[in-house]
Amino acid sequence: MSVKNVTDFYSYQSPRRCANDTEIIDHLLFDTALHYNKHKLPSNPVDVRIEMWVQEVTSVSELTQDFEIERLVSNSFYKTYPNVYEKIMLKSVSRTVMFMIMRMYIERVDRLDYEAIFYADLFPDLYMNEYWTDPGLAYDILNPCQGNLSFDWTVLQNIWTPNTCFVNSKKAQIHSSPFRNVFLMVFPNGGRNLDLTVFWKKTIHYEFYKVMREKYSEIFDKNVLRAQKSVYFKTRARL
Repeated sequence: MSVKNVTDFYSYQSPRRCANDTEIIDHLLFDTALHYNKHKLPSNPVDVRIEMWVQEVTSVSELTQDFEIERLVSNSFYKTYPNVYEKIMLKSVSRTVMFMIMRMYIERVDRLDYEAIFYADLFPDLYMNEYWTDPGLAYDILNPCQGNLSFDWTVLQNIWTPNTCFVNSKKAQIHSSPFRNVFLMVFPNGGRNLDLTVFWKKTIHYEFYKVMREKYSEIFDKNVLRAQKSVYFKTRARL
């Protein structure tokens, strides 16, 4: 009767075996939680990379007249016209607040008074992605079978997060359908990838340039705006 090597049974370092998701989750929830402090910065400073997409503008209410802005960006539109729609990527030091500058391209406008300069309440749907590294939650020493783990929003209550917020906004909330649309991905090196779908309200001052007005006057008269000729709105507000 031969005796098997002990490393063949239950060793994360064994080349014949890797740790499954259950074992890694147990390690993060029990072993790591004993000495983890969510109020302590993972490093000083913490580098946070933020990506933001404008998914849809549902409505705009301004002083002179009402008009509706239909679908701003869809998956097919982004794949077909990648140069028209810009993905915003920011890298900065996260301490308390991050400042963002947004550039938006409108796909279609139903009705518009392009002679006016107005203030508008904007209701866009944003898709945000945050990435940062927290060495205190690394599990690469366990030799994981998978390259990442996925969690729901409840795990965020127990770990450190950048607390990214919108400055001078009227309202911002995370979508729920019915659960909160928050997706947390954890990598073996302690990297965190946080996806959020946010409903956000902001008052912005738009101005149409004369050159742009002359160029698109015929399109506005027909109430049709093609994706290849998207309009650029300049905002004077800091988002």
